[in-house]
Amino acid sequence: MASNVSRLLDVSRVRLLADGYLLKMPESEGYHDGTLYHQDFPGNPVDRSSFLTVWIALHDMVAEQGTMRFYNRSHRLGVLGQVFADGVDLRTRCPALKENDLSAPLQLRAGDATIHHSLAVHGAPPNRTSKPRWAYNMLYMDAQSRYTMSPGMFPEGVSLAPFALFDHSMFPMLPVGNSGDEP
Repeated sequence: MASNVSRLLDVSRVRLLADGYLLKMPESEGYHDGTLYHQDFPGNPVDRSSFLTVWIALHDMVAEQGTMRFYNRSHRLGVLGQVFADGVDLRTRCPALKENDLSAPLQLRAGDATIHHSLAVHGAPPNRTSKPRWAYNMLYMDAQSRYTMSPGMFPEGVSLAPFALFDHSMFPMLPVGNSGDEP
C-alpha cells in the first residue's frame, strides 16, 4: 500500500498518520446522522496536504447505509476550512462546489476501497438501514510532513516539537519499493 500511496502522491517516502475503524450506526437508533461534507486536511495538524485516505468496506454495503460521496475535482479548489468545529458543511460555506459534479452513491463489496486526497470534498448521508456500517481507514502522509500543533485529530500522550517531522513510533515510516533495488 505504501508503494501505491507514494506513487499517487509523487513522494519518495510515506508515513502512516492515523488508522482506525469507522462505525456508522443506523439513524433510527439515534446514534449518528450524516457526515458533513468536508476535507480531511484542515482537521489534521499537518503542514501540507500531501496525504491520502484509504477507506475499506468491512462488509457489503448499499448506498442506504450512508456510503461516501465525493465532489469530483474538488481538490482543485484548495483548502476550504475546518467544518467540524462549527458544524457548517462545505456545501453551505463554499458555493463553488456547485460547479463540481457529486459522485453517485457507492455500492461496496467487502474489501472494496476508496482512496481520496486530503483536499477532496466528501461526506455521507445517514445510515438509513437497520444494520451498522463498518469500515477501516488509513491516512498516509508524505514523510516530509511537519507537525503544526493546530487543533484536530491527534493521539493523546504523543508529544512532538512544533514543526518537527512526525518522527515517532505512532507514525511509522513505511517501506516503499522501487524497481526491486531497495526494500
